[in-house]
Parts: sequence; structure tokens; C-alpha cells
Amino acid sequence: MRFDRTTRKIFASGRDWEFLRQVAKLRSHTTVPVLGLWRENNDEFLWQRIMSQTYNRGGTGWSDVLRKKGLQDTFYKSVSLSKLRTLSSERALKIYVAEQIRTFHVGRFPKDNTRSVAANLATFTDTTGHLTHLRKQLDELDCTASSIGHEVQESERKARQFLMEHLVFYQNGKKYHVKRKPPSDFLIDVGFARTLIPFDTRMKKVFEQVFHIKVSEEANYELIEDFFVAEVFPVLNLTPAEFDRIIFQHSKELLPS
Repeated sequence: MRFDRTTRKIFASGRDWEFLRQVAKLRSHTTVPVLGLWRENNDEFLWQRIMSQTYNRGGTGWSDVLRKKGLQDTFYKSVSLSKLRTLSSERALKIYVAEQIRTFHVGRFPKDNTRSVAANLATFTDTTGHLTHLRKQLDELDCTASSIGHEVQESERKARQFLMEHLVFYQNGKKYHVKRKPPSDFLIDVGFARTLIPFDTRMKKVFEQVFHIKVSEEANYELIEDFFVAEVFPVLNLTPAEFDRIIFQHSKELLPS
């Protein structure tokens, strides 16, 4: 795969297309979130997936361990909206969240994650403790009933931009707004997005090892998404979101050893 800086377009070779066809064959063996999940579920569903982006920073191993022990639902219930809203102060909230993270061995950055939970609870919830603004944005930008194309892509990117402006993480004690990966992942998880790609470490490895292209937030992130929507989807009926989930679930089969 080649990134032409002059035309600002992505070009794929015959070998690239061979790999993409191999990926497409695994679609029927891959779990992809159903469209419209956020409409069918309550705020606890959205909150859990917002916070998953925080806890998963640095890896998802903790989640796999809790799932195997049958404790994943117990942990999420302990840090649910309904529970966190009962805490009387920000200090009490942080002490409680830190205790849950420590008890369940969640994530690699307990102190930063505790601050992130508190910050995002304050940002996303209204005075009644609901995720009204987030839900309104998703409803207004909803394009799940439309055929994939430029308009759908633009709506999904507006939703991603909204999340980039609101979702925050802490790293080494410093607060920062997220880039494109966490919001893209969240929007796929809640059944909103089809044209976005969450470029995590695994996905970047695919593009470097298979396509020989380095993914850059500033230079080509959205150009790669454009390539998938304009070139790959019409040929293989493979959406960017499906491509992401296939790579995540079948990386051992697809990546060079």
C-alpha cells in the first residue's frame, strides 16, 4: 500500500488486495456489534463502553481475566452510573473508584484511570445523572439506516469529533483529550459507526507489516478510512469497522509470525 503525498491518496498493490480478500472471507466468523445498540440500551450500557476505553488503555488483559473468573459484570456493576451517582463528593468518588480498580485488578494505570473516571463522569452526565448530551448527539447524527457513502462518513466523523472534544484521559497525572482511536472504537461498540477504524497497536502493526505504511494521526489516518470506504467496500463489501473487528479477532491467522 502506498501513500501518495502529492495526491493525498492511498494506493493498494495486488498483494494488498490479496490480503484484503483473505480478511473479507473471515467476516462470517467475526462478531461485529449490531447497528443501533445505543438506541436499544440504557445509559449504563453507554457508560460502561465509555469507561472501557479508559480501562483498556495499555491492554485488555484485565478484562479477559475477569471474564474467565465470571467477575466482569460484577466489576462494571460496582462502577455503574447508578452507583457512582450515590457518592457524596469528588473525593469520595475517587476513593471508591480506586478501591474497585484495585480490588478487581483493572487496567495498567490505576491512579490515572481513577482520575479519568471522575473527570468523564462530570463531563458526560447532566444534573440528573444521565448521559443526555451524548445520547442527543448520537441520535441527531444517526445514519445507520443510510447506505455507506460520504454523508454517512461525515456524520460518523462529527460524532467522533464530539467525543474527541469531551472524552479525557489522564497520563502521568496530566489530563488530555483523546485522539481518534478511543472514540472510533466506542462508536463501533455502541452500534453507531461503520466507516471508522480504531488504529490501536494491533491495527498499526497490520499496516506496517502487511501494507508497509505507517499510520499517522495527522498525515493519513482519515485518508486510510477514505480508501476503505471508496475502494475496498464497493469491491469486497467490507466496511472499515468490520475490517477492524476481523483483525482484532483473527490476528493470529492473518498476521505474519
